[in-house]
Amino acid sequence: MRIDWLFALVVAIGTIGLLEWAKRPFAEKSVPWWVWWAAAPLTAVILAIAITYLPGWIVGAVLGLCLAVLCYDNLIKFIQGKIDKL
Repeated sequence: MRIDWLFALVVAIGTIGLLEWAKRPFAEKSVPWWVWWAAAPLTAVILAIAITYLPGWIVGAVLGLCLAVLCYDNLIKFIQGKIDKL
């Protein structure tokens, strides 16, 4: 069996990004940790199926959203925090 590492990386990044995006409406509410823990494998399976069967432009749009969410949280907020401290 050969593992397609690029496919696995795309699914992993997509899963993390989609879960972070889904957490937004619940930021003020107390959602138990296990909800997100249980949602991760389900999201990964659904995303892997979607990547396999959906057109490339839809997959690209979803992954673009995922990367935007992750970059905003990790880059923009970090830079904004540094600027605010000046």
